[in-house]
Amino acid sequence: MELYQAYTDYHGMMDLTENLYRHVSKEVLGTTVITYNGIEMDLGKPFERLTMLDAVKKYSGVDFNEIKTLDEARAAAKEHN
Repeated sequence: MELYQAYTDYHGMMDLTENLYRHVSKEVLGTTVITYNGIEMDLGKPFERLTMLDAVKKYSGVDFNEIKTLDEARAAAKEHN
């Protein structure tokens, strides 16, 4: 999905996107609770908001704040495929 809104910032766009997903889920399914790839999610709850660096660290264990060279970045990428 891609959308734009004038006179807002990325926080406003995140709010808009969350509300859009909630609304569509409620209208189409009658609930904000969905199952995706076997994982139950409640779109009615606030979405987790992370920076890209924090998301990479949380879900891969790679802390790019600790990587100082291109070779270290390549090695981390190769290790985590």
